[in-house]
Amino acid sequence: MNNSLQKSAALFMAVIMVLTLFVSATFADGDENSGTCGENLTWSYDSNTKTLTISGTGNMEDYSLGGGAGSVNLTTAPWKHLYNYAKTLVIEEGVTNIGDAAFLGFIELTSVTIPNTVTNIKWRALSCCTSLTKVSLPSSVKNIGREAFFGSGLESITIPDSVSDINAEAFCDCIWLKEVTIGKSVRLIGYKAFNNCHRMEKVAIPASVEMIDDYAFYGCSDLKDVYYDGENIEDIEIGDYNDCLLVAKWHFGNEDGSFISMIKNFFAGIGNSISEFFRSIIDFFGNLF
Repeated sequence: MNNSLQKSAALFMAVIMVLTLFVSATFADGDENSGTCGENLTWSYDSNTKTLTISGTGNMEDYSLGGGAGSVNLTTAPWKHLYNYAKTLVIEEGVTNIGDAAFLGFIELTSVTIPNTVTNIKWRALSCCTSLTKVSLPSSVKNIGREAFFGSGLESITIPDSVSDINAEAFCDCIWLKEVTIGKSVRLIGYKAFNNCHRMEKVAIPASVEMIDDYAFYGCSDLKDVYYDGENIEDIEIGDYNDCLLVAKWHFGNEDGSFISMIKNFFAGIGNSISEFFRSIIDFFGNLF
């Protein structure tokens, strides 16, 4: 009996030791729940709400790849051990940027709050956040860095009017992205910016866009509608391998959606002498109004 109890106790202690080693390996080497992440910034994690909070003023530090057992899809930030725990990210007012690779590979994130003080979302800042289906970008954001949301789970995105350039691969491989609205100050849609967003169905492009770089919309096989504020597609320099964009139906800014315009469009498809006659009448009455 005593021998049996001793064996059970030994087994129990062995299990405890294994669990202790596992937990230690997971949260070792400075894997705390708070710390600093900039000259005047701190971070903290609430395990009850699974919320990671960035507080203070100024710029966040930049990080790199390889934060988990050599993984190239995980940040080296001090909160890297929370990549499969944290569900909510709150960046508080006063923070002015989101650093390089800061939250790369945070696969459980479903909510991100970005304040109106952030001006720069840097390289790979929120890439590979596969559970993140939506994010609201404030009007303070001026730059969306290279690969900023690469491979994230976004289903729609609105680029604020404050942004001038959408950098290379910013939304590349966002395979769940369906709708994109681009702000009215954007001049450049960069190389592979929306590459392989094959579920994208529609995109709104402002007249401010001067160039759409190579492969920007390559692989967007479901793209059906392009809403362009300008009047002529030739006003945009469109790079190579953007066939998906070019074969979609373009809706131009001079299509005002009025009753007169709709009738014109109806008869435009008939293409015979009768339609020409009716169009002249419609033009006459349209000019009266």
